[in-house]
Amino acid sequence: PDTPFQLCLRQIRNIFYRYPNKIFPDNKIIISAEEQPDKVYYLKTGYVKMYSLSEEGKELTLNIFKPDTYFPGAWAVANIPNSFFFEAMTPTRVSRMPKNDFIDFIKHEPEMLFDLTTRIISGLDATLKRMDYLMSSDAHSRVASSILMTAKRFGKEIERGKIEIQLPLTHQDIAGLAGLTRESTSIEMGKLKKDGVISGKNSEIIITDMKK
Repeated sequence: PDTPFQLCLRQIRNIFYRYPNKIFPDNKIIISAEEQPDKVYYLKTGYVKMYSLSEEGKELTLNIFKPDTYFPGAWAVANIPNSFFFEAMTPTRVSRMPKNDFIDFIKHEPEMLFDLTTRIISGLDATLKRMDYLMSSDAHSRVASSILMTAKRFGKEIERGKIEIQLPLTHQDIAGLAGLTRESTSIEMGKLKKDGVISGKNSEIIITDMKK
C-alpha cells in the first residue's frame, strides 16, 4: 500500500496535471527577481535553481528544485513579494496553476497544506544552516560542503564508495551554492580533483572518496 506521503504526492500531481504545461530550455529564467507571478509552478521534469544576485552581481543559490516540487511557495501562501530568480538548470517542463486556485485547494485539503508547510520549514532550516556554515568557513570548505550537500539530495551510488550527482553542475553552479566567484570555485574544484576526492568531466561530478 502507498504511504501517506505517496498518497499526498499522487493527489498533488493529479491536481497540477489538469493545468497547462510550459517548457523552458536550460539556463532560461522562469521568474525574475521582483517579478510577481500570477501562478504557482509545479515541476514535472528537470531542475530549477532559486537564487539572488548581490549588487556586485554575485549569485547565491538558495535552493534547487527537483521534480514533484512547486514554487514560489512563500509568495503563493503568505503573499510575500518575490525577490528571487528561478532559472531552469536543465530542459524543464512545468504545470502552472493560478494562485487563487492553489490557495483554494490547500484550504480544503489538509494533506496538501501539511505538505506545503513541511517543505517550507525544511527548506528554511536547510538554508539557515548552510548560510551559517558559509559565513564561518574558508573557500575550500565551502566548495566541498556544497558538493556534499548536493550529493545528499541528488546523489546515486554507482559503485561501492562512489557517488554520482544526478544533476549537471557547472563551476558557476557550485560557485552559486558556495557563495564564491567562479574563479575561486574552479581553483578549489581543481584541488579536490587533485586530492582524489572528486572526478568527472564538464558538468558531471562523481565523489570518489566520501571520507576525505
